[in-house]
Amino acid sequence: MKRTIVFILACFFATPALVSQIFHAKKGEQLSVFAVSGLNLRAEPDTNAKVIAKIAYAEKVQIVDPITGFFETIEDRTGYWFKVQYKNQEGFLFSGYLTKLKPPQINPDQINCSEFNEFPDWIKENLKNDTLIHSGNRLFKGDDPDGKNWSEANWSFYSSGAWVCHYTGYEWEEYVFESFDITLNDILNLLDYYIPMRDKKCSNESYFSTEKLILKKDESGHLHELECHYPRPLSAKKSGGKTQITISLWDL
Repeated sequence: MKRTIVFILACFFATPALVSQIFHAKKGEQLSVFAVSGLNLRAEPDTNAKVIAKIAYAEKVQIVDPITGFFETIEDRTGYWFKVQYKNQEGFLFSGYLTKLKPPQINPDQINCSEFNEFPDWIKENLKNDTLIHSGNRLFKGDDPDGKNWSEANWSFYSSGAWVCHYTGYEWEEYVFESFDITLNDILNLLDYYIPMRDKKCSNESYFSTEKLILKKDESGHLHELECHYPRPLSAKKSGGKTQITISLWDL
């Protein structure tokens, strides 16, 4: 009962944007570790607590108790400490490095330094088990020198509430994605995983902007929106419980 009261109080004092940013898990639900260097399973819900085990990237854990106290922010990620079971051990993990999605497995040799197809490929992989409700497309008058209809939008809606739209035009391509399941923490974790691989392969690609990640936080210091221009222009924010992501895949 005490933990339930603490959980209700935490939600009561949180801003609407923050509440929608933090995903909540159910007892028995399986989540994946989304920390590129792995995640420490701890004896107590504290970063200074004893480490029971080191859980590797993409390994699954099962939720034992999703209500362990107030939310907090660690390394720009806001979340709760979940009590979980990993193999035959129980301990605590910070939810900022856990995900409901399947973490990407990217082959560095296949990275194209002029594009960012790894992002839509990752989204498509996570939508494989979702039910497609509706899809369509529309052509728009283009601005290419030949006067053809280069601009096109292809969209898909899924039973989970996810929405995908792929825009293409004359020398540009954009991908827009909305989902209840993806979080801003997921985007930060994706960039932590992907950018070092890209830097290693594409370090001589001078036409990419090296502008740092811009994190926009509320009055309490909690992340509610982010944008960056590396590896491609990307923005993400929370709205109506969903995360809205827009990314430029390719342009001149």
